[in-house]
Amino acid sequence: MARKKNQGSKWIRPMKRQAIYDRDQRRCCCCGQTEEQGAFLTLDHVIACELLDRPDNRPENLVTMCRPCNSSKQDKTMRQWYAVMRARGTDVKAIQRRIRSAIKRDWKRHYKARKAAQGART
Repeated sequence: MARKKNQGSKWIRPMKRQAIYDRDQRRCCCCGQTEEQGAFLTLDHVIACELLDRPDNRPENLVTMCRPCNSSKQDKTMRQWYAVMRARGTDVKAIQRRIRSAIKRDWKRHYKARKAAQGART
C-alpha cells in the first residue's frame, strides 16, 4: 500500500522517538533484539497508518521494532500479522505480552528525563 501524506522520517520529534525507545528498553517488542545486539530500531504503529483516515501518532499506538520485524508487519492489522508470525513458528503470545507491556509503560517519564538532560547541557 502506498504511503499516505505526512508519513516519512520527520513525523515524530527526535526526543519523543528516543523517549519511546527508552520506554521499550531500547529493545524490539517482537523479537527482543537490542541496539547492543546490532538491531536498527524503528517505531511501528500498532494500528497501521494505512488503516486509519489519519495516522495515530500517540505514544500509546507506537512500539519499538527492529527494521526486519517492522518490515514484516507492513500495513497488516495485528491479527493478520500474528497469523503470519504464527505460521513462521513464532511465539505470538510472547510478542503480544511485550507489546501490551510497552504500551502500558509511562513514556512521559523518559521524555521528561531526556528534556531535563538536554536542558542541563545548554
